[in-house]
Amino acid sequence: MSGKDKPYKPGTGDMGDYTYTNGQTFPDGTTAKSTMPNKSPITMAKYVSDKSSYDAEPDGRWILDMDGWAYWSKLLPSGEATNLLLDEVIQTVAPDDNYAYFINVILQASNATEYLDLIDQGATGNGEDLIEKLATGTENLEMDIERWLEISEGEYRPGNVLFLIPGNKYQLNAFEPGTQIPIKNVTWRLTGESVPGVTLDSTGVLAIDSGVPTATVLTGIVTLNTNPIKKMTFTITI
Repeated sequence: MSGKDKPYKPGTGDMGDYTYTNGQTFPDGTTAKSTMPNKSPITMAKYVSDKSSYDAEPDGRWILDMDGWAYWSKLLPSGEATNLLLDEVIQTVAPDDNYAYFINVILQASNATEYLDLIDQGATGNGEDLIEKLATGTENLEMDIERWLEISEGEYRPGNVLFLIPGNKYQLNAFEPGTQIPIKNVTWRLTGESVPGVTLDSTGVLAIDSGVPTATVLTGIVTLNTNPIKKMTFTITI
């Protein structure tokens, strides 16, 4: 496992046994170009131990998880190729008979809108987090239903009821578990029958007029914009 960058023929993945050079023109008119820059592969454990540093890197690298799957750490632009995950196999012990060695490489690729199909293939928890982060920019908004909703100074746990006072405005914010950074790419709305004097805009600003009767129950939903499948319902009593 090297992470080396090598020239290749675009559209084919062919590297000509590493004999191609950048700018080389092929008979069909295509021009050789280099893969993504040279970066050594790392283990998933090493990535998890310093996510912020690796996520800040401008170019991607391979991340090898404990189940044998390797992930490219960035979204791969159209027309580009990753650097080399495996470019050589060295025999360290001579066989005592005639053997043939084969490497079975399986590629599972996805885009930012179909990534849940990739997660369903059985990735580890860290693998799921990485896939979701690449696709949505956010980890764990609703992967395990353990997310929080915070309204002003109160904390709301899914399944509980929050009590609010008429004549006030409240800002609703969705957070990743264990953080205090609001997730911006979500949309808020009330569900059920409309209540006169109560409004909730898409940014999460909830306004309750002073004349709204007490014991009024509101239900609503917050949805992740990049993947509407991911959503959370909530209940508020005035």
